[in-house]
Amino acid sequence: MALHRLNCRLPFRCTLRQTRPFHGSGCGHPLRAANQAAAPIESVRDVFRTSEGDPACHSEQHLGRFYTLQPAELRSLFPHGLPPRYQQQIKTFNEACLMVREPALDLIGCLKRADYTQPSLRYLLYGPKGSGKTLSLCHALHYCSSQGWLIVHIPDGESCLHCTTVHTDSVHTDTVPLCPPASQLTSG
Repeated sequence: MALHRLNCRLPFRCTLRQTRPFHGSGCGHPLRAANQAAAPIESVRDVFRTSEGDPACHSEQHLGRFYTLQPAELRSLFPHGLPPRYQQQIKTFNEACLMVREPALDLIGCLKRADYTQPSLRYLLYGPKGSGKTLSLCHALHYCSSQGWLIVHIPDGESCLHCTTVHTDSVHTDTVPLCPPASQLTSG
């Protein structure tokens, strides 16, 4: 309808002919016949989702598609929770889906190629707020879990940067230092 109003305001006369639908309702009959003859149409689910649930098998062909995490996997992988907005999304859609993103595929590729006989490597995910760093990390954690790796969750990484002591919730009354005393850090 907006195109008809635009047509009336133009100083010259032109005709508008729709050769393909704007919203996929099937109004553009010539295009529909051409598409059916060329290739079978994928279902909408196939366009946005992948049936591959194993993150070790994800590749470039899965890029930008979603895969579903089973509720049992979700509870075991992320016992301390997920970002609040993602938890709301899981509750709304009644399923947990992760998008296969390029940074996650790069990180998983680095983890696959790493030589673990050498000193440990460090990886840094960076980007603006809301760009997918946390969920890319969740995808990488799912890969590590599927490979049987031990995953240690540190809920507040900033506390590891300060030399403090951690009190354990156990029957023992001793404490475990997170870093050695400053006298041991200086080389003599």
